[in-house]
Amino acid sequence: KFKAYSAGSQPKGEVHPYALQLLKTLNHDTGFARPKSWEEFAVPGAPQMDFVFTVCDNAANEACPVWPGQPMTAHWGVPDPAA
Repeated sequence: KFKAYSAGSQPKGEVHPYALQLLKTLNHDTGFARPKSWEEFAVPGAPQMDFVFTVCDNAANEACPVWPGQPMTAHWGVPDPAA
């Protein structure tokens, strides 16, 4: 089991409506959902990350922060839905 978080290097002003729709369809509470910078997860006291996945096509070319604990990282190239 794991707990997932979502954040971006340049978060937009709102959570993507399709992401909210999917969470609601799966009976998940969406009250927690808000745009977040990945910087929130790279500071002392942030949740421990075991895996960090980048998922946008242009994210692989961006400089990523150093993650505390040096988790496993991978890239999955998909078009940026916010673009």
